[in-house]
Amino acid sequence: MQIGIAVQSIALTVAVLGVFSLALNQYDIATARTMAFTTLVLAELLRSFTSRSEDLTLLRLGLCSNPTLLLGTGLSAGLFLLTLYVPALETIFHTTFITPQMWSLILPAAFLPAAVAEIKKALFPAKQRHHSATGNEARA
Repeated sequence: MQIGIAVQSIALTVAVLGVFSLALNQYDIATARTMAFTTLVLAELLRSFTSRSEDLTLLRLGLCSNPTLLLGTGLSAGLFLLTLYVPALETIFHTTFITPQMWSLILPAAFLPAAVAEIKKALFPAKQRHHSATGNEARA
């Protein structure tokens, strides 16, 4: 579990700082911050799907098997988009408008932590848990 957390944390850091660094070379600081923030928010929303199980991949669990998660994630993403595209909220949250070109950098980066989590599950499946004679679960 700790290795999975560390790997996902590294992937999230690389994604957010990578977007910030690349954006800073092309845009002003406010836009680079908004792009990094957007990457962070979307990455965490996507990671919520992979965090449902430590053992089962999202393909085995099913993307739509938890309607409450879908609703919550959808509402969260919608509210976040308001902070990017409603001028009054842009002022309050100090965000800037994100163009389609900017999204082409943000979206792949936002998928990175979730993809890393799923690859880790697929390549290194959790060891089978064994039950002792008392019925207690032994740690593998």
